[in-house]
Amino acid sequence: MLVRGAKWKVMPFFAATLVVVVLVITGCTLPFFGPSFVTEVSNPSAVGSQDPAFAVAILTDPEFINLLEDALELLRTPEVDVLKSSAKDGKFRLTDVLRKVFQDDENEVLNSLIAFLDSLGTGNRRDLLEKMLQYRDTVKTLLKQGNRHQYCVELKGEAKTKLVSFMSQMKGRTLTAPEKLYMDFRDVLLFRLLMEPFIFAYQNREALKEGLMQIRDATGEFEPEDFFVTQFIGLLEYIKNNFDPSNPDAFFTGLATRLNTLAELKLPANELDMMDIFKENVLIVKGMDLFLQSVDLALKMFVELYDYENTQTNEKGHRKDGKVTLVSLGESPETNLLIILPLGDSKPFEDVSDLSKVDFKIGTLTVTQNTKLIEIMRVFDSVIPTGVLIVEIKPKTGQTIEDENTKFLLLRVTFDFPKLNKRTLDFKDNNIGILNGLFTKDKLMEIFNKFANNEIFEMLDLADPFIGLYDITISGTKATIDIDLKLFGKTSPGIRTEFNFEIKNINTVPLKETAKRLFAK
Repeated sequence: MLVRGAKWKVMPFFAATLVVVVLVITGCTLPFFGPSFVTEVSNPSAVGSQDPAFAVAILTDPEFINLLEDALELLRTPEVDVLKSSAKDGKFRLTDVLRKVFQDDENEVLNSLIAFLDSLGTGNRRDLLEKMLQYRDTVKTLLKQGNRHQYCVELKGEAKTKLVSFMSQMKGRTLTAPEKLYMDFRDVLLFRLLMEPFIFAYQNREALKEGLMQIRDATGEFEPEDFFVTQFIGLLEYIKNNFDPSNPDAFFTGLATRLNTLAELKLPANELDMMDIFKENVLIVKGMDLFLQSVDLALKMFVELYDYENTQTNEKGHRKDGKVTLVSLGESPETNLLIILPLGDSKPFEDVSDLSKVDFKIGTLTVTQNTKLIEIMRVFDSVIPTGVLIVEIKPKTGQTIEDENTKFLLLRVTFDFPKLNKRTLDFKDNNIGILNGLFTKDKLMEIFNKFANNEIFEMLDLADPFIGLYDITISGTKATIDIDLKLFGKTSPGIRTEFNFEIKNINTVPLKETAKRLFAK
């Protein structure tokens, strides 16, 4: 009985221990080994879409070669004088510049671009782009694996023959297949990058087509009615036609009435902002989420390729184990194949001597003259597109950054990427506005008189309580100005820029314009 009782007491202990051991083993090994990827490929069409070797099926697809050839045909860089107008009136117009860049008086290039975008959504080309989208997710899965930099698959048979032919076209010379050929981690990332512009164009093709058709169909003339609401156009016409220095009361009474009416067009009714001035479809930013996806990819590729070259290749960028990959195919051992490592090790601020005078931070990274580019890229990679990044520059304690007229105090830019990671953003949604408490005859006259007398900082001080964009503090002849610009969100911005500086002497700062010249008839 004693033995039996002891046995039953020990059994739960061993059972619990066994469960723990199993959980530890599986928990440690599964994330490392990850999915079971194929180690060799002969038949390109036999590789599943969830395997990194699926790139073979895409690259050997005849439609992919056609896609590359069509894209290269469209890429032209004409040498034109975009500052010289071809119009009879000599006016500079953006549509004229774009037509010159495209060398497209007959819309031939624009129509070809539109046709190319249309082709992405039809037939075999659409199927190819859908494969690329699948491959985007496959590479994401690969990047989560702890042993990703060791990824390597041998190419045999048909796959080997077709990829040697593909690389011959890419490198512009006939390549001879080695005895053994591999596709490794670096090849996968570079081919993934090659696909990204086409994926971006495919996902944004309707918006891109709309922009191209607007350029194609534009007459070169833009009217105020294309951008501004009727009431704002009326306000401008009132200012232009009714300003009379000999009768300011009547002018500023009418101006105050029109400003208040304009402010009430959109909520909040007590503030005049860009929502009141511009039409709803103006200053709309589309596709920011897809753009951030592409930026996120570029950052990850940079970091991953750096780590790969730093750990897996020799000083020339060839694999340490001597395997010939698609990148090294046809290259001698002396050919430098390093792509990212030298750039990542560069020090972008090495020659900025004044950096020693400031505290410069990108996220949690303190930037100095010795900071490498890869360190900065890692910070960006860690926050885009789901985090918040703060970039801040300010003088170190005891140091000053100044010139003859101003002293720099602070620059801080905050990027809230979750708020930016949207399909549609409205640039008009910002804190550039004026509370209607300023729109009285007396206050407007006082503002005008200070401006007319070049009392610019006194004018800013008078308007300060009604404007959220800045704060100004005047002490004697000095003025401290704190700018707080909020974009893509008035109260909870996607981008916030804080810029603080001091004007040393408000009486000596050079001014270029006065209100009298501004309103001169």
